[in-house]
Parts: sequence; structure tokens; C-alpha cells
Amino acid sequence: MMQLSCKLNSADYENLITKDKKEIGEWTPTRSDWDTVFDNMAYNPVQVWEAMQPGKPRIRFLGWDGVAFTCPRVKGVPRFLVKLKGELSEARPEISILGMTAPNRMDIAAPLRSFPSFEVIISRRGWFEVQRTIHKKVYDNPEIDAGKLEYVESGDFPQLPVEVEARYERWRASEKQLTKTSEYRHRLNELVRQAEEMYDAVKPQKKITISMDDFSRLYRETGLKGDDHKIRELYQACIAVQK
Repeated sequence: MMQLSCKLNSADYENLITKDKKEIGEWTPTRSDWDTVFDNMAYNPVQVWEAMQPGKPRIRFLGWDGVAFTCPRVKGVPRFLVKLKGELSEARPEISILGMTAPNRMDIAAPLRSFPSFEVIISRRGWFEVQRTIHKKVYDNPEIDAGKLEYVESGDFPQLPVEVEARYERWRASEKQLTKTSEYRHRLNELVRQAEEMYDAVKPQKKITISMDDFSRLYRETGLKGDDHKIRELYQACIAVQK
């Protein structure tokens, strides 16, 4: 089963399935149209991240293919994907719609798994089904949103032209090879580094925990002198600074 998960709002989707259908009708894409499709495809998180950097031209639709290959489901939450999701959430001026393909939504890493607004489920070749992701607030536990799928529509679609399918296979093979190069690892490490810096900036400093007796003992072991009530006042002052 192939899923195409899209991050867009309801107004965008209604525009895609109504206005565009009426205007396009029985539209047949040209070679130039397919060039535009391939020019706006990505295969790894670095390409997606770089596409939304300041100064880049606005992209109406970016297709992220094979997300489960470069961002598979793992134990824990990769920090750089949390950063990427956060930037994507605020990146509508740079990327209007992000589409992601994967065998199943549950095959991709957690930060991206909860991201799509719609799923285009292709259960067999030539047939699609659109489901809208609905999130509802759990008022007993406001830190959790309960999600469910709501049916929108379904239908059939034609097979890709032979030359386009062959071009896609060549593109996919080339992109897979790219993820094995030192250049890609260097660019990915830069994304990871920026994510770590972001976390370090907001991470609270670790508090020092020490009892009054241990504080007094260490104080006297240094050779400093003072009455017990003075040492107690110093201890309380140190604790107060950390609060």
C-alpha cells in the first residue's frame, strides 16, 4: 500500500479538487510539465530543509519521495526531524504544500508521522482514496490530540507514461546513491548540528542538589571559616538562585 501524505489546509485541498478540476478538465501533461514535477521533488531531509531556506524561490508543491528510506521509524525522536517539522510548520511562504510518499504512515519517524493533513492511499495500481486527518483535543489531557481519518473521496487514475516511469526509476536510483556520499553526510551533519544548538539554547541548566550538611562540610573543608547561621544563609541563597 502506497500513501501520499500531504500537509495542506482544507481551503488548499478544496481548491485542488474543485477549481483545478474544472479549469483543467481532460488535461494531458507535457514534457515541460513533467520537468516541473521532477524539479520539485526531494528524496532526503536535507533537500527539504534547503528548499525552505531564506532567499529560495517559493514552491507551490514539493514532493518528498521515499520518506521511510531516509527517515524511518526508530525508537526515540530524532532532534533534527523535530527541528525540520517545526520549520515546515512555519514555512508556508516557502513551501505551500508538502507531499510525502511511504508504504505506510507508521513506517516513518515520529515527528513526521503526525504531520500530514491528508492521506492519498493507493491500495492498488490505478485506484486512490483520500482521507482527511482530523485532530481533536483531549480535554482530560490537553497535551494529547486524538487523531482519526475521515473519508473524502476516491477514484481511479491513469498509469504513468512509460518514458516518465523510466525517468522516475533513474531519478530514484541516483538519489539513493547520493545518500551514500560524503557530501550528503556533511550536509546532514550540518542540519543535526543546528538542531543540537537549538536544543542547547532552550535546555534548562541542570540544578545542583546538595544537602545543608554536605554544603557545610564542603565549605569548612576548603579552609573557610564562618558561623553556622552564616553558612546556612549562604546555602539558602545558592538554592534560591537556581529556582
